[in-house]
Amino acid sequence: MLGAGRNAEAYTYKSCYYAGADHLKEMEEERKALLPTDVIAPFVVDTAFLSELCAIAEGIKQEKEILIVRKEVKIFPDKPCYYVYSFML
Repeated sequence: MLGAGRNAEAYTYKSCYYAGADHLKEMEEERKALLPTDVIAPFVVDTAFLSELCAIAEGIKQEKEILIVRKEVKIFPDKPCYYVYSFML
């Protein structure tokens, strides 16, 4: 028998699920690219992260500059959004 059961209770859970999915889509859209209108946030680079980045950069056999940028985000601001750019000299 379809349609019978705990539909009212399930509606609450489904609503929360869909709201969460929409929120994640908004987060992905916000973090997709660094735009000229975005605000750059200050940050301190973790030593382990910096060491790993340097090891990757050493694998590139050309002289380079690396720029790390932290974008200020509104959705899940406790989850930082970093962009890493490499420039050949």
